[in-house]
Amino acid sequence: MNVPALNILPSEQQRFGRYKLLCKLGSGGMATLYLARFASDEGFEKHVAIKRIHDHLSEEEEFLQMFVDEARLAAQISHPHVAQVIEFGAQPAHFIAMEYVDGESLTALIRRAQPPLVVCARIVSQAAAGLHAAHELRSRDGELLGVVHRDVSPHNILISYEGVVKVVDFGVARARGNLHTTTVGTVKGKFAYMSPEQARMEPVDRRSDIFALGIVLYEISTRYRLFKAPNEAATVAKVLHADIVPPSALVEGYPKTLERIVLKALARDPEERYESAEEMQAALEAFIVEQGSALLPSALAALMRQTFGERIEEKRALMQSAEVPGDLSDEVDLGSSPSLTMGGATVSVAQHEAAQRRRRRRFLLGAVATLAIVAIGGLGALLFDLLAEVPEGTRGAPAPSPAALAPKPAAVALSREVTIEIRATPALA
Repeated sequence: MNVPALNILPSEQQRFGRYKLLCKLGSGGMATLYLARFASDEGFEKHVAIKRIHDHLSEEEEFLQMFVDEARLAAQISHPHVAQVIEFGAQPAHFIAMEYVDGESLTALIRRAQPPLVVCARIVSQAAAGLHAAHELRSRDGELLGVVHRDVSPHNILISYEGVVKVVDFGVARARGNLHTTTVGTVKGKFAYMSPEQARMEPVDRRSDIFALGIVLYEISTRYRLFKAPNEAATVAKVLHADIVPPSALVEGYPKTLERIVLKALARDPEERYESAEEMQAALEAFIVEQGSALLPSALAALMRQTFGERIEEKRALMQSAEVPGDLSDEVDLGSSPSLTMGGATVSVAQHEAAQRRRRRRFLLGAVATLAIVAIGGLGALLFDLLAEVPEGTRGAPAPSPAALAPKPAAVALSREVTIEIRATPALA
């Protein structure tokens, strides 16, 4: 199937069907995500996210089927905690128009802030509610479709600036009736967030997503990566065999109730996990009540505004500038979207991380320069002491005999030992 290429270069070519592409949000292995604006002749306007399949994949039947499956599946899920699909089309190229979530990914939030444990519980509780809606999706005749997301991770959980949590990206979801069937021996998803049965390439059900949600809760509440390892093989080995350190061993005062929820979700035997995401949600809401603090949606919104205040303003400015006709060949940086999620762009994440790398390099260069100065200073002091030991009248005279240099009982020791300790945060920086 030949799909006309969309050349997003001059402003007159920004029109994409009935949408105007404003800027590129990110690009993944299968598609590119754009921020777009829909405007009707009657004056109605709305920002949306356009996910457009790459031109070079438009003739690959497998990728087209995956793309269609994602659109069909996500469009059937109607829930406040799942990003909504607005439209699927094939002209001028295969695309999915989706709800634009004006917010950040959970990954971005935990990089910048440490949410209180009750807030962590509420975020995961809302994500569980969205997943349960997907798991309970049924066909027109009432048959359960057996949806499994298979890619639950902090990247695919978005939080709007209004404090609403959205589960996104059903690109590798499995469901009965999918056009695309995963090839035997193929693993799809992120290794560090897989259930043991998914890592073993065994059949999976909704409890696999519960395990992944348990990983998310563990990591955002302890700030420790559970199964991350230097390579994929080592990561899978940890998923299958590594001991799970109880959160209370990592965080002093970690609530026992929350720990029981985490460890139950992370049971390697699916039979020992929660039977449904809704059951896990109920346990998390009970924990929130147990803590005795009212947690309105506005609390999460306040955290988002406090954490990303400057970036919210920067994003608004960038979006306004993107409305000005111009050349879209250069990506407008509204942030990174690591797994090509449905919206949730973050402002200048790449710039922020680059600045951090520059600061680390400056720190290391400064440390090296300091060490050099200390070393030179120590050497200078040592030479000064040596010269001080030589009588004034003998400087410039022939070298003394070895016997004359024999140590005297009261001589000052010339050897100096200096211990320098260098620490870095994080440890592998």
